[in-house]
Amino acid sequence: MEMKDEVARLESVKERLSQGGGPEAIKKQRAAGKLTAWERMELLFDPGTFQELDLMAKSFRTGFEIDSKETPEMQ
Repeated sequence: MEMKDEVARLESVKERLSQGGGPEAIKKQRAAGKLTAWERMELLFDPGTFQELDLMAKSFRTGFEIDSKETPEMQ
C-alpha cells in the first residue's frame, strides 16, 4: 500500500471516529437540546489550537455504561 493510500484511509477513519456515537447519537443529543462533544470543544478552544490525542484508542473496563458499547473500529 502506498503512503498516500494509507493517509487517505486514516483520514477516513478519523472522520468516522469523530462522529462519536454516530448519526443516531448525534440526533439524540440534538433532541435533548445538547451539543456534541466536538461542538462543545469547538466553542471552548480557539480555532486551530485543539489537538485530539488517542482518537483511535479503545476504552477499558470502567464500570459505566460504555463498557457494554462497541467502540468504533479502525478498519
